[in-house]
Amino acid sequence: MKHKIEKSHTYKGLGFPIHLTNVPMIKVRGEFILDIDYNKLQKAVLLHLCHKKTPLTGNEVKFIRKYFSLTTTAFSRLFGYSHSAILKWENQEDDIARIAPATEIYLRLYILEFLQKGASDFKDLYDEIRIPQLAEYLKRTQEYTYTPLSINAKKELMSVA
Repeated sequence: MKHKIEKSHTYKGLGFPIHLTNVPMIKVRGEFILDIDYNKLQKAVLLHLCHKKTPLTGNEVKFIRKYFSLTTTAFSRLFGYSHSAILKWENQEDDIARIAPATEIYLRLYILEFLQKGASDFKDLYDEIRIPQLAEYLKRTQEYTYTPLSINAKKELMSVA
């Protein structure tokens, strides 16, 4: 089997584009495919979403909900909203989901807790993301342009096999 490292690749399999760098590829049946651990990819994406400087998009919220295998109703109960509110967030697709900033920070903390991150990760999130900062983005949604997450695949996602 032939291997190579691709400098850049955009992966769209999670519902929104993720920019992968230094991507291990393997040739299978004449075609090069990603040679990464997809479980690690999902966890890395969750962590990167926690530390994202801009508000979450509808597709990112949908990915988070689906990752936790929750219905819109179950997800809404976690955060004190109706299932229709969750649908409104998700229907924003690649635009800002328009989640109240305090709720969005709580969602990010929920993810960190699930990933069993330590106190330093929670402190880092506190230092990086502020409610006024997220609120300011909500005021300027027309100026928002989606920027894909960027993950170094060779460093974070190497295949177990």
